[in-house]
Amino acid sequence: MEYYKKHPGLKSSEKEQVDETILDWESDINLTYCYSYLDLSDAVTYDTVLALPPIVQDSILMADISAKYYNDILYAVQEKYFQASFDDSLKKLMVVDLEKTLGGDSLQIKTLIGNTQQLLLPAYDWYWGGKQGVCISHQWQTDYDAAIKIAEHTRFHFYEAPPQGQHWSFVNIEDHIVMNPRQQDNNGNYIYLNPDDDIPNDNYEDYTIFYANENIADGLTEDVRCLEHYDELAFYKQSYINITQNWIDNTNGKKFQDCEYDGIEVAIPGDRYIKHRLLNTYIGTRFSTSLVTGNIAIY
Repeated sequence: MEYYKKHPGLKSSEKEQVDETILDWESDINLTYCYSYLDLSDAVTYDTVLALPPIVQDSILMADISAKYYNDILYAVQEKYFQASFDDSLKKLMVVDLEKTLGGDSLQIKTLIGNTQQLLLPAYDWYWGGKQGVCISHQWQTDYDAAIKIAEHTRFHFYEAPPQGQHWSFVNIEDHIVMNPRQQDNNGNYIYLNPDDDIPNDNYEDYTIFYANENIADGLTEDVRCLEHYDELAFYKQSYINITQNWIDNTNGKKFQDCEYDGIEVAIPGDRYIKHRLLNTYIGTRFSTSLVTGNIAIY
């Protein structure tokens, strides 16, 4: 990208496939301008749609890729960056995601802008399920537990503020339910098995959805029931976001509405385990409704 920007007259007839072009645009912006590794106290996401150029045989001239259309994308990202209401000294561009629309003639630009202000809140370790609170002698913290905290984090991540003076409405809602974290596909492979787990079947991050069993390793010990904020809790927070994003990506443009996570302990003869009693994610077609005029627009 940098080469063609500096030498626009060279190899002007060279072309690149659209999918590779989008990856180049996205990679260049993220590597040059984004700070995805920073901790945030708040974030906002914006969507922009740009028309793609007329495409012949699914390819675009490199001269257009590196100049005109790349600049159009940067201008769109910049506009959303300045629109975010965070203090300029604390505001950072976090991630830019580029995807072709269903028709293939436009580019959807998703811009995530973060507020890096540090909130002086203690980071707690939480017991799994049952609203058992913080892992210090079962202290109760306003009826929270690890499952509820993960759900809270997922909602925060996917929350998008509606346009001023409007509110969101949803139709055609899909309810994604996970009843069993040890669910298998038709080939007998565990769907939610953690591929990066160094020690399988030890009750620590065995699956990308929380599950622990009395008959594994040391059983349901205090350490297993307690999810440390810097390790296990951080892992599951990101894992559930990844799983949710995958569902969203496969719904033809639908948006996150809400989620409900609830932890439970199950005891049957010869077996005892802790898992989700409830893991529901709601994704639907989102509309913005004016609080004054009642006008409706899809977002």
